Amino acid sequence: MEFIPWLSQQLEPGRSGRLVVRESVQDNETVRDLLERMARNDPKLAANVFDLKTRNLHEHVAAVLNDRMIELLKGLDEPLKPGDTLTLLPTFQGG
Repeated sequence: MEFIPWLSQQLEPGRSGRLVVRESVQDNETVRDLLERMARNDPKLAANVFDLKTRNLHEHVAAVLNDRMIELLKGLDEPLKPGDTLTLLPTFQGG
């Protein structure tokens, strides 16, 4: 899993650049399951990336799985397999 800056800085204050985390994929695990499991173990991830109450990404986070926007797949319910690369990046909003 890869976190692109601004998110990497929220998870590890003072960090510059991207943050890469290797995480095992469990049988039949989806993107949502993985993020929920990780957020339960990391309060910073829960506060900045994945909302445990709604079981969704925070509104300022986008996900890319193997170079494809997750919305083009099955969203957070996309199944994972070993070797997949999940990239989380901040969305940009404004006018």
